[in-house]
Amino acid sequence: MEETMNQIVDRIKKSLVDSAASHSYFTKSFSYLLTPSQEMESKRLDKGRLMEETMKLLPEDEAKQLQQQSSSAFMAETNAKMAIQNLVHYNAVIGMTERMTESMAILKHILLQNSVESVREAVEGVFRKFTPEPVTEKVENNVNALNSSQTNRSDSPNGGYKANVSKGGLTTSAVMDELLKDKETMEIFREFLKYEQILTDFAWNMHMLQYEATLDFYPPPRLDS
Repeated sequence: MEETMNQIVDRIKKSLVDSAASHSYFTKSFSYLLTPSQEMESKRLDKGRLMEETMKLLPEDEAKQLQQQSSSAFMAETNAKMAIQNLVHYNAVIGMTERMTESMAILKHILLQNSVESVREAVEGVFRKFTPEPVTEKVENNVNALNSSQTNRSDSPNGGYKANVSKGGLTTSAVMDELLKDKETMEIFREFLKYEQILTDFAWNMHMLQYEATLDFYPPPRLDS
């Protein structure tokens, strides 16, 4: 039996309230952006002891700010910084599903470097077949509203989205519309996603820089063709 809109919204709100009560944060991406040794060390560490040792190294005002954090927030921030460092250190290629055309351009550039003509032609054919057409119709992006207090990013994707529709006909956008009506819930939501958003913003900027670097080799897609 499909959930109704009210049931979905109530379930999300309860989950957020429970997360706030336990001082937990959404950190799903960290599980695959930390190395195995980093992840193991993060779980093994005495978080309270680590916070105390860190505060000794900080200026007094920064140490006081850190003291006000929960150990969960401290570890979420620490892991977010390690994940960002890994993206740079390991020279990660960043693709964004929200900007699939650009992501495919980055991948094509990597695959075609120093390739022979026969391979180049074959790869070009594959990318012509599977690269999506640029989308000109702009779709409302409620993620921007969710992130509005976290980032001033002006180039957030507001086109190319396709709404996720459940069997009952409810879309992700419609659920977000309902959640956005409750300011208190949205504050909890933003706090819950705080450290994931820091990582996402950095990855977004890294993706855009990588895409811009391909433009000398491949012209950007034309929206009027």
